[in-house]
Amino acid sequence: MKKLKKIFLILIIVTNTNILTGCWNYKETNDMGIVAGVAIDKDKHNNKYILTTEIISFTSEGGGNTITSDIYITEGVTPFDSVRDILIQKSEKPYWTHTKIIIFSKDIAEDDIVSIVDYLYRDAEIRGDIKFLISKEDTAGEILNIKTKKDNDIISFSINQAIEFQKSVAKYPVITMWEFITSLGTDGSSPIVTSIDKELLNGKERFRVFGGYAFKGDKLVGWLNSNECKSALWVTNKIKGGLVQVEGVVNGNKYKNDLEIFKSKTKIKPIIKDNKVALNINVDIDVGIAAINGDINFMQKDNMKILQKDGEQYVKKSIECIINKAQNIFKSDIFGFSDIIQREMPKEWKKIKPYWSSIFQSLDTNVNVKININNAALNSEIIKVGESK
Repeated sequence: MKKLKKIFLILIIVTNTNILTGCWNYKETNDMGIVAGVAIDKDKHNNKYILTTEIISFTSEGGGNTITSDIYITEGVTPFDSVRDILIQKSEKPYWTHTKIIIFSKDIAEDDIVSIVDYLYRDAEIRGDIKFLISKEDTAGEILNIKTKKDNDIISFSINQAIEFQKSVAKYPVITMWEFITSLGTDGSSPIVTSIDKELLNGKERFRVFGGYAFKGDKLVGWLNSNECKSALWVTNKIKGGLVQVEGVVNGNKYKNDLEIFKSKTKIKPIIKDNKVALNINVDIDVGIAAINGDINFMQKDNMKILQKDGEQYVKKSIECIINKAQNIFKSDIFGFSDIIQREMPKEWKKIKPYWSSIFQSLDTNVNVKININNAALNSEIIKVGESK
């Protein structure tokens, strides 16, 4: 909110000196048409584009400032026509410089996303770091129309903030317009786009950012849940934090521990194996014990080794599972393997490039995971509860 207020302070000073010179009881709404976020759908009956646009409103009254937003729904034969219709409703040209998110409907993502992205990319006002999402609901617009939104809540900015928290949870990918375009333009590679839907919590409706949609080229081919997304993020070296939940057995006793990720590094090395390209995927993770459920003493060296090995097997298996799903279900290189081979084995890439789609589906990958447990997390005894008296 502080950043938002700074933005408005600059805009007000530059564009509207009346606020600084007017009377204290003067009421004025600054209709600059600042777009916070937009959702894009397509009418299945008339084939027109439907834009749901959240536009920020600034009101100054009695020396106080209020920031709110309004939702505008427009339609047109092209996205450009839909944007032009905002002028009719708002009487101001939409200002896109501070737009944070664009939500696509699943229908748009399946059939028409490239033409939309091309239009957005050519708009000089739209920044390349704007974040893309795909709605799991029937429409994209209903996400911005969540009814329980507070009067002063800019829902597009709230969604953007939730996406920024990805670093601490690692449950979904984050992709900007520029990254999406770059991925599409990379031979053999395809993007994953963050997904969003609605949920009820204590009877109230709210948005939920989780999981992601996988593409093959410009076509949507499937969905990844939160755990699968985390596995894909491990492969692509994009894990910055979060938890690893490890279950196992020590001396016949079951345990379930949470390991907090401090640092993660993935290195992928292409090699030639049996006259074919293969990949060695090495993942090195530094963790600490965030939670211990059970009475097992992990300060003991042997127990800590068991926890370490169980954690390594869990991460290894999850990575192998998402690679298998990408190869056999999506049939899409969502990890950028082609880019790595092209960069490190350019001569070999030239040979296999025409056949990469089929080669990827049978590509041999060797996954190695090393977990390093920070001993500082084991410097205290487990809290024990005495017998009832």
